[in-house]
Amino acid sequence: MLDARFGRLVHVHINMLRLIGYSLGAGDTEIEPDVSKRLKIMGSGHDALVQATGRDFGYNLQKWRRFLCRNGEKFGYTHPYAYEAVDQVVQWAIDDPEFQRLAKLLGDSSARP
Repeated sequence: MLDARFGRLVHVHINMLRLIGYSLGAGDTEIEPDVSKRLKIMGSGHDALVQATGRDFGYNLQKWRRFLCRNGEKFGYTHPYAYEAVDQVVQWAIDDPEFQRLAKLLGDSSARP
């Protein structure tokens, strides 16, 4: 997928951005402003990462990043097309209080949309 902001995204990049809550598709790529929609996007990003990797780090973005960087060639995270731009956003989101709040909500299975 070619994205104006991030460049050519491979599947793992798309799923990491979705885990953060980015809405991808037609138009600008941005964090979904509607919280309930963002939670659904985050959930689908998580599920896709689990399916692709066979691992589950929940909504712990730091653990996902560490695992994907260590296994970059296998899963494509460090593929040069969009790695730099995506990883920069991932590192920002790790410390973002709103992401942390929503990740904590999703960590509670009863809050999952």
